[in-house]
Amino acid sequence: MVMSDREYLEFVDSVSRDYKGDGRVLASALGALSLGRMYGWRVLAIVESEPTIRKYQVVLGVKFKDVLPERGLYAHKSFGLKVADKFDSFWSIVQGRGAGKIPRSDKILIE
Repeated sequence: MVMSDREYLEFVDSVSRDYKGDGRVLASALGALSLGRMYGWRVLAIVESEPTIRKYQVVLGVKFKDVLPERGLYAHKSFGLKVADKFDSFWSIVQGRGAGKIPRSDKILIE
């Protein structure tokens, strides 16, 4: 279930209040969550590495697919998602294999 604005604010408050550890990790995890709200979990999966996403999900205690839209309002701005859509190769782009081998510097672009 995608979080409403109110649920999102309450969630951020709760996680921030209860977090213990490196503040940079929390800041990055919350930043990823925010980016995912605007762009969707598919863009987040293209922009961040799989280990980083797993790390952020542990820090936040959620699965991004469960709380973020598949495609957010600004998903159309993701170059990597445009390429994935054009060639029907989302997971190849995410994993950087086969037809999805485009330079990381290109796939993470937001246009």
